Amino acid sequence: MLASNVWRRTLGVDRATVIESVEFDEEASSVVIHVRPRRPKKRRCGLCGRRSSGYDRGQWRHNWRALDLGVTLCYLQADAPRVNCPSTGWRRSHPRLRRSGGVAGDPHLQVGGR
Repeated sequence: MLASNVWRRTLGVDRATVIESVEFDEEASSVVIHVRPRRPKKRRCGLCGRRSSGYDRGQWRHNWRALDLGVTLCYLQADAPRVNCPSTGWRRSHPRLRRSGGVAGDPHLQVGGR
């Protein structure tokens, strides 16, 4: 089994998300997993989920808290560019990274789910 598949199952990340790399931040004692959406899921409105044209690339990468690995904090990190949605105006792109329900089945653990 590939390492990315192990991380995908452990964190409950859906198949529309690509795991680019995993690093351990010794200073913060946390694991940071760099992810990005697959091409069909890019440029979606963060409010309504519709495909939208790009507005800008955003200024930085954003962190979302993932399930902790024992006593070690875990974060998913991804670019969050802004899009120009025809119905809601400019918004941060849709950050759906996890399957609904997450690994433990807790619906509060999902990020950006509907």
